Amino acid sequence: MKIPPLFILLILTILCTFHCGSQDETYTDEIIGGVRHVHNLSPAWGDELRVGLELYAPSAQRRCH
Repeated sequence: MKIPPLFILLILTILCTFHCGSQDETYTDEIIGGVRHVHNLSPAWGDELRVGLELYAPSAQRRCH
């Protein structure tokens, strides 16, 4: 018995929708003077950092002539 790919895609879409809809919200938002303000309640991924910022400063040896 072969399961059609469209049926598998439909099932995955339904499961993903229920999973994403059941997650706790980590922010609240409000409109003040026509501007949307977002207030973070907690980190989206817990205490573990998932994104980092690394600044690059070109070395003094690389000079444009």
